[in-house]
Amino acid sequence: DTTILVVKGVVTFENEFGAVEVKENQTAKATGSGAPSQPEDVKSDDMKKKRDWQEEIKVERKDLVLKLKTETGEEKTLRLKFKK
Repeated sequence: DTTILVVKGVVTFENEFGAVEVKENQTAKATGSGAPSQPEDVKSDDMKKKRDWQEEIKVERKDLVLKLKTETGEEKTLRLKFKK
């Protein structure tokens, strides 16, 4: 299961079952058995609580590469590129 929370901008959240556009201050969820849910708005108070972690993170490099394994053992790569 994956949940996405968009702090700024727009993210296309997709899997093999479908895709949705998640905008700033919205959240959506996806499971391995269906398309991502329709985005839901996040209240401003809740958004502030969810964003507090950002104050503790400093990006020193422009790329973050994560190697993941699926339940079947297949290796996947998730690459995040930061503009800073």
